[in-house]
Amino acid sequence: MNASMLQFLFRLAKALAAQFGPNCEIVIHDLHSHDPESSIVAIENGHVSGRKVGDGPSQVVLEALAEGT
Repeated sequence: MNASMLQFLFRLAKALAAQFGPNCEIVIHDLHSHDPESSIVAIENGHVSGRKVGDGPSQVVLEALAEGT
């Protein structure tokens, strides 16, 4: 993913978090990363789950990847 796309996604995550409030966690993953266990590249309202940048995907993301969706 190129830098301009990532910047767009970072801004989108901030906007969505502002729109839906502090109880809505927004997470951007880099699923092409060399270390899938640290795929989170941006997170808004991480206090909801306690996750932070550098953490890995949730079980839902892992299941979707395994299904190829």
